[in-house]
Amino acid sequence: MLHKLIIIQILLGAVSLGLPAPTPAPVVAGDIILARPKNYDNPMPRQGKVGYHPAVALTNPDEHGNIKVAPISHDHPMNPPTVPISQFNINLPPSEGKGIGTVNVATPATVHVGNVKLSKSVTRVEPHHLEALKAVIRKTCGDHVVRRSNNGHLDP
Repeated sequence: MLHKLIIIQILLGAVSLGLPAPTPAPVVAGDIILARPKNYDNPMPRQGKVGYHPAVALTNPDEHGNIKVAPISHDHPMNPPTVPISQFNINLPPSEGKGIGTVNVATPATVHVGNVKLSKSVTRVEPHHLEALKAVIRKTCGDHVVRRSNNGHLDP
């Protein structure tokens, strides 16, 4: 009990000293990230208690730290168009998706890099598989959803 009290005092002291908050992990297009669906730009109702789910980062962060992602799940809400993750050579371990699942190829979600963690087991989708995933999304939703202009905004 004394150890916990000392740790709490140290943590509170660090907060009161104004030490900088930890910086989010750098995320680049192709990374497998873990995010809570409630942190997406337009979360579905009743997503508040859903834990971290894997997703593929489709873009690099914009100037505000937002990235476009293709969520991975074995049970997507609202039944969007999906493709098996095996089509893009994504092999998730049981701790991150039970080794199976589909990737949502409907309009990508937006999430801030401060609300994501990098996967510890599967780090990246190979570039040719990432381009294949983007091609499927473009075919489903249009080219503008996975391409950014130089100023970080989505191209029309």
